[in-house]
Amino acid sequence: MRAADRPVVQFNTGKSGSKTVRLERLVPPLRGQLLQGDIHVLEPGTPSTEGIQHQGEEIGYVLQGSLSLTIGEETYQLYPGDSFYFASEQSHSYRNSGDQVTKVLWVNTPPTF
Repeated sequence: MRAADRPVVQFNTGKSGSKTVRLERLVPPLRGQLLQGDIHVLEPGTPSTEGIQHQGEEIGYVLQGSLSLTIGEETYQLYPGDSFYFASEQSHSYRNSGDQVTKVLWVNTPPTF
């Protein structure tokens, strides 16, 4: 898929939906797929929703900026070149706590969004 042709999904987060997490789809979602791959784009200060939990597994790679990833009670500060993996059943959330745009290559199974 060409970069300019990627579908984009946005989720409002933060107080009163004042922040937006943008997902650039790497593959258009189709019924029956086992994987979902996106580039998560977060402006400075943007959080995800709190306490996300669902079936599956997730892996990610920070491309740009910094990411605070909370899994259960533990928070990890990640930077370009850092990667992560966790079971999606664990409560998780994330935020861009830096001062520049953060981009994360994020893959999960099964597709959730």
